[in-house]
Amino acid sequence: MSEDRLTRTELKKKAQDEIMHMISMVWHHWRDTGTEIPSGQREEFDAILKREADRAARLYGYEEAWMS
Repeated sequence: MSEDRLTRTELKKKAQDEIMHMISMVWHHWRDTGTEIPSGQREEFDAILKREADRAARLYGYEEAWMS
């Protein structure tokens, strides 16, 4: 790894990218397991999860969270 120091802004951007990556990972985990959500509410919960993830993404300057 390079010994060059990152600026505080670069560190912040990298931290935001990692947070968005973690949101995507949680979304995928939930899609795979459906943990603790009644089957009749999975679609509603999925829409809420997407909306809240997008809200967090906008805080960091993204248009929406990526769920790939």
